[in-house]
Amino acid sequence: MATPSDVTVVICSRDRPSMLANALAAVSAATPAEVQVLVVDSASSSAQTRDVAVSAGVDYLRTDVKGLSIARNIGYAAGREIIVFTDDDCEPVAGWIDQLLKPFADARVGAVTGLLLDSSRMDELKDSQAQLAPAMKYSSVRRGLDAGHGALMAFRRDLLAQLDGFDDVLGAGRYFAGAEDLDMFCRVLAFGRTIVHQPRAIVCHMNTRDEVAYRALLGGYGRGLGAMIAKWWRIAPGTAMQLATIVYLRACLRLLRGIRSSRKRGGELAFLRGVSVGLASARGMTVVGSRFADPNRPQEAPLETERPEAEAAQ
Repeated sequence: MATPSDVTVVICSRDRPSMLANALAAVSAATPAEVQVLVVDSASSSAQTRDVAVSAGVDYLRTDVKGLSIARNIGYAAGREIIVFTDDDCEPVAGWIDQLLKPFADARVGAVTGLLLDSSRMDELKDSQAQLAPAMKYSSVRRGLDAGHGALMAFRRDLLAQLDGFDDVLGAGRYFAGAEDLDMFCRVLAFGRTIVHQPRAIVCHMNTRDEVAYRALLGGYGRGLGAMIAKWWRIAPGTAMQLATIVYLRACLRLLRGIRSSRKRGGELAFLRGVSVGLASARGMTVVGSRFADPNRPQEAPLETERPEAEAAQ
């Protein structure tokens, strides 16, 4: 059975040093000392991300090519037997690692996800932890849409390697700015492994966005999800049809429920437009195995080191 010494926590970050510092402090407080913590710098424009990681005493790697999936792939490749991903705007609750590890006692389990809560619900959580839903196990590919969230997910490292990692074209930092997590869940399930959602493993989301940023975020998520569905149409058309039906139906229902809220209505409309744009844009892209070929990989953006004063004066 896996133990904390078999775990690497990977946090990918780009130009958000204050959030990263808070996240690392929370991880340190809630995580067994045997766990490796690794920050992957996703092409930050300054040395602040590195400085925060060094100050926190955690491991650090950098990629000069931005993209969340690219950073995650670098992270898992450098990690231990169990790879746990969380975000730089999230803070874990004590016990999260133990709760994530329990389901891996079953060799058929390829991934475990946890519960993402908004920070405003923390007081509510303290009063109701005993009422949390039981763990859920997923095995059909379409349930990858329900399996969890990229803010808290754990995988067997060897399985990620067998699947050739996350799809670099999907995720924050790319045009298809989302669904890299759901795509990986679906690929894990298609590989014949199961996923367990463990609601007693918890992280709190600490970041809030204004309405404009919220719409942009959901639009990017939608483009990623649309591209993911377009890819699955090439891999397994029947599964893609199920995924598309679920995505559109749920979005329409959320739109109806939130019709009186301009924020929710605007977000869902942006999401629906994004899904349609993603589907259309990715329709003709080349798929190799279960990943897109990357036709527009971002250019490298190396970090410029500070020049010595004497050299700068010349």
